[in-house]
Amino acid sequence: MDITKDYYQLLGVHYSASSDQIRQAYRELAMRWHPDMHAGESTEKVAEAEERFKAINEAYGVLSDASLKANYDYFYSQHHAETTQSHDATQPSQTEARAHARTWKYSRSKTNF
Repeated sequence: MDITKDYYQLLGVHYSASSDQIRQAYRELAMRWHPDMHAGESTEKVAEAEERFKAINEAYGVLSDASLKANYDYFYSQHHAETTQSHDATQPSQTEARAHARTWKYSRSKTNF
């Protein structure tokens, strides 16, 4: 289970999707990206199909099991919250940016005679 991947987005379902909706999305994507469906195509297309098929299977494996899904939802939300907070902490707020601009403007105007 990789908490950096959004399994819901990978399967194209909403976070509140039922198990039937998850299973239906998985079946459609599995049929579309199964490597045997791309047998006559170039090796790049076959490799892409294999990678997507593996990712789809991984996502369905986690989201179809109730306990794994609960763990994934918890840890994914925690990871996403930490990522958002750490990103927001590095960016100055609009108020701080405006205060810095005013300070720079006034200090610069005093030195220009």
